[in-house]
Order: sequence, then structure tokens, then C-alpha cells
Amino acid sequence: MLDLQRFAGCLWGQAWIIVVATICAVLNQSSSATTTEENDRGTENSSYMSEEGCPRWEKKPLVPLLSVGGRIYHLDPNVTVLPNGLFENITVYHLQISHTEIETVQEHAFSGLEFTLDSLSLVNSKLKDIPQGSLNKLVTLRTLDFDSNLITSVESYALYGLLITSLNLQNNQIALLTEYAFGGLENTLEELILINNKLKQFPLNALRRLRNLKTLRLVWNEIEDIPDDGFTRFTSLQRVDLSSNKIKMLDESSFVTMPRLTSLSLYMNRLTTLNDTVFVYLRELESLDFNRIEVIEAEALQSLANLQHLNIQGNKMLEVDDILSRYPSSLRSLQLTHNEIVTMNANSLLGQNKLEILWLNFNKIKRLQPEIFRDLVEVQKLYLDHNSISVIEGGTFSGLRQMLYLNLEHNNLNHLNVDMFHGADKLEELYISHNRIMDIEPQTFQTLKNLKILHIAHNQIYVIRKYMFEGNLPLKELVLSNTMAEEVEAGSFL
Repeated sequence: MLDLQRFAGCLWGQAWIIVVATICAVLNQSSSATTTEENDRGTENSSYMSEEGCPRWEKKPLVPLLSVGGRIYHLDPNVTVLPNGLFENITVYHLQISHTEIETVQEHAFSGLEFTLDSLSLVNSKLKDIPQGSLNKLVTLRTLDFDSNLITSVESYALYGLLITSLNLQNNQIALLTEYAFGGLENTLEELILINNKLKQFPLNALRRLRNLKTLRLVWNEIEDIPDDGFTRFTSLQRVDLSSNKIKMLDESSFVTMPRLTSLSLYMNRLTTLNDTVFVYLRELESLDFNRIEVIEAEALQSLANLQHLNIQGNKMLEVDDILSRYPSSLRSLQLTHNEIVTMNANSLLGQNKLEILWLNFNKIKRLQPEIFRDLVEVQKLYLDHNSISVIEGGTFSGLRQMLYLNLEHNNLNHLNVDMFHGADKLEELYISHNRIMDIEPQTFQTLKNLKILHIAHNQIYVIRKYMFEGNLPLKELVLSNTMAEEVEAGSFL
């Protein structure tokens, strides 16, 4: 049997191809039938072989068998054209061509795949435009990927004739989408990926006829504005990612075209303020993130009754007012990491009785009072690490009866008392390393009947007292490294 790697290496010079067969035995049998037997017959079939002993494309296809998918990658750099007739007599459902110098796809390059090919990827290559002529007969194609090419524009009806549901054009140089760029895809396209291109405006004109579009990713463009033409409504659009653009301002009309959104990302833009009308039309929104915001007006989130995940990390907030407490909320997770928050007041989290995870780490909070968390009856994980907390008033966590995880590392605590964790009956993991703890009162941990993991390393506990860990603590992991301990009382860990 001819070595498969040597056999494949003959494709267009030194191209490498891997074809995944439905049944490996079929691959072996087919290779044997078209190579070894011909060699055994000597010169009778020499017309099928090149001087190097490689199959000639014009005589024999590479793999005359049913296959589920194929990959062609790292072609000879001199190969710039994908030629006609390459896949005749081959059944391929998924085809990937990557890391090539291909600039041109001939009109009949995919002949033979018209009624079988389901997904096509021609990525990391040199295409400058969409090869419409070679695609329009692929009637079964549903996924098309031109990631990392040199495409600068999508001309009118460039994809006409296709019935694709997913189109990936990320990592190109697209600055222009004509009004009918997606003509023909009005009823089929559900996912459009335009990440890392050069669009300067939200492409409303090009998209407005895509009535079934559900997901739109426009990350890493140069978009400054989201226009409203007064009549377009994306009634199927659910997920929009506009992160890492240049949006400076949003108003009431910014999202009026997207009334069914459930997920919106505005992360890493140039917004500094959110006024109280920005999200007024997004009544079904469930997930929202943004950053660099300095001011969130009091009623900016008033219409988001279905919001479940809110990410406000990396902003410049100094305090959390009552922006979350004015209206009933369905929040499940809230991220306030990496702000400048110094103060949490009594109304900051008022009414958040469905919240399960809260991130308040990497801020400048100094003091915790019981009123802050009193409504968080469903919170399971609370992150308060990397703050400046020096005081935790008694009963602060008494309302957190479902809390399993609490992180207070990298703060300024110097004393732990019996009231500090009162009420946190279900707590299983407690992290208080990297503080300044010198003293732990008796019975501080003994009330935590479910505590399994306790990290208290990097503190200033000079003596490990017997009463600190005595009793029936169910600990499975206790970390006391670098606590400066000079003495351990007998029976401390019994």
C-alpha cells in the first residue's frame, strides 16, 4: 500500500491533505486498490503516475470513496488558485482549507459537492472578495467561513443562491457592506460574524432585510454610531456583541431596532454615561455588560425587568447607589469587579433576592454592614477579595443563608470574632488569606457546621491556639502557611 502521507503530499506540489473516512477500512481498501495493485501491474498503469510516483489529478481523484469531511492545509506557497474539478466523484460533507496562498477560486472548483457539502471553511488565505461564482450551486451548504482573508468589501448579491444559516467573515479588512450584500439570505441567515474588520458604522442598511438573524458579532471594529432609520425592526435578533468599538454615546433610539435582544455587550467602548432612556426598548434583555462608565443615571436600568446577568466590571464607579433597587429584578449574577467603589449603602442591593453570584472584588471597600446584603437570600458565591476591608460588623452575612463560598482575601482584617460569620450556616469554603489577622476569638469557626475548606495563610497569627479549630469542624482542607506562627498549642488540631 502506498504510504498515505507520501500519496497526499503529491497534491499540487507538496500540499498536505487529510480526508477523514467514514470507515477506516474503506480508506485502506480504496488506497490499496488504486495504488498497490497498479504498481504490481508495472507500466500498464504508468500513465496514472507522475515521474515522482504520485497520482495524476487528471487521471485519478485522490480518494474515490465516501468521506465525511476533509482538510487541506499548508499548500505550496506557489499555489494561488483552487482549480476546477478537484472534488469530482468525492462525497464530502465538511471541508476546511486553511493556511494557503489561495487568491482565486475557479467557478467549478466545488463541482461534485453541490448536493452534499454542509460546511465550507476557506480560512487563513488570500481571498480579496467572496468567490460567488463557485458557491452559488452549493444548495446544501449551511455554514460558510472565510475567517482571516483579505476581503475588503461584500458586494451586492455576493452570496445569492446560497441557503446558509451561519456566515463568518471575521479577521478581514471589510470597510464596506453594500445595501444588498446579503441579498438572497433574507430568510435563512441566523448568525453573522464580522469581528475584527474596519466598519465605522453599524451596518443597518446591509442587515435590515435579514429577518431571521439571531446572532450578530461586531467586536473589534471602528463603529462610532448605531443609527435608526425609523422603520427597521430586527424581530429575531437576540444576541449582539459590540464590544471593543468606538461608541461614545447612546440614546433612546440606539436599540429601538432590536426589541427582542436577550444579550448585549458594550464592553471596551468609549462610553462614560448611561442615561435613563438607553435601554427603554430592551424589555427582554437578560445579559448586559459595559465598562468605562462613570455615571449611571438612577433609572437607566428601569426597563430591564428580565435582566439576569449584569456585568459592570472595569468602570469608574465610586459607589453603588440604588440603581438596582428601584424595580423588581431577575438578576442571577452581578459583576462589579475592578471599579473604584468605596461605599456600599443600604439600598445598593435592595430587592436582589434572586441573585446567586456577586463579584465585588478589586475595589476599595473599607467597611461592611449588615444592611448591604440583607436581601441576598439566594447568593451562593460572594467575592470580596482585593479590597481594603478592615471592619465587618456582626451579622453582616446573617441573611446569606444559601452562601457556600466566601472570599475575603487581600484585605485589611486584623481580628476575627464569633459574630462575623453568624448566620452563614451553609458556608463550605472560606478564604481569608493575605490579611493582617493576629487574633481569632473562640467559637469563630465552630458555628460553621459545613465548613470544608479554610484558607488563612499569610497572616500574623503568632500562636495557634487550641480553641481556634477545636470541636467537630468538618474541615478537609486547612491552609495555615506563612502565618508567622511561633507556637502551636497541644491538641490544636484534634
